[in-house]
Amino acid sequence: PAAPATPAAPAAPETPAADSIVLSVGTLGLADQSYAAGTKTVGGASFEFIQMGNYGDGLQMRDKDGKTTTLWNTSAFAKPIAKIELVYSDTKSTYDNPDAVIFTFGNAMGEATYTTKLSITAGVKTYTITPDSETYTFFKMEHDLGYTMYWDSIKVYYEGNGTTTPDTPDTPD
Repeated sequence: PAAPATPAAPAAPETPAADSIVLSVGTLGLADQSYAAGTKTVGGASFEFIQMGNYGDGLQMRDKDGKTTTLWNTSAFAKPIAKIELVYSDTKSTYDNPDAVIFTFGNAMGEATYTTKLSITAGVKTYTITPDSETYTFFKMEHDLGYTMYWDSIKVYYEGNGTTTPDTPDTPD
């Protein structure tokens, strides 16, 4: 008699594309007790930063010695940016600071297609910046205060992975 057929192994499920990346002290590789400039790849995207610090309270940003903290991606994201969510350090207080951070979005590095400012409110820890278009694959974040700010994380969400509402087809009258 013939041997029973061995069933084929089920195909491994495809790994869904990441819907976001998280920038933090750890993912940017910031050393303790210093401010630095550097380059780091996170989630397949390359980033550069200047005047970014790590003194135990998250990503520290400041203006000092003629340098302003700036963070930007140097390679295009695989998908457009849906939004950027920033979480302020739990160990630090927030204060009313209008226009605390400048965000610039574009479709090429250094392109300034859309610019907006983030204002910080006393007691609020989570902030969201949403660009005016669903096409931008580059952003730059620039500190715009004369004193230090502290972020636990900066999360960049991509379009198309549950971050947008699908279009509803038109219905006839």
